[in-house]
Amino acid sequence: MRVIILAAGYDTRLYPLTENFPKALLPVGGRLSLEWLVESLQGIGDVEEILIVTNGIFEDHFCRWLEHSVKAGNLPIRIISDGTRTESEKLGAIGDLAFALKSQGVADDVVFAAGDQLFGSPLAGFGALARSSRSPVIGVFDVGSPAATKEYS
Repeated sequence: MRVIILAAGYDTRLYPLTENFPKALLPVGGRLSLEWLVESLQGIGDVEEILIVTNGIFEDHFCRWLEHSVKAGNLPIRIISDGTRTESEKLGAIGDLAFALKSQGVADDVVFAAGDQLFGSPLAGFGALARSSRSPVIGVFDVGSPAATKEYS
């Protein structure tokens, strides 16, 4: 199974904080947001590789993180850039997922997550359900109202 982390957005809602820096590499609770996510996703089990999709502007930030800071155990992580350099060029989540699948020749099972997601529960149960299912499995969190969904999406 492969994990694809989508982190190619330009994070404009957090400007000026993210104008020149990716949101996924901001600190949260004493660690980088992405490190929390990578640790959580390892709990799925049977993960062979993690692919992190970024844009051409933030690619160097992720490569430096991978070189110096990652705590991913024995799991290989690769950074891939979608090549975009502006908000108007971005591919969007579905476009970046398609880009990763095609450009990396991914043909096996995939779990994908947004680069800024934080999980409050272990993901072992989700992983077991996904492996035992013959259909796609989607994990969602109910934020309580349509208005809140627009705020958090």
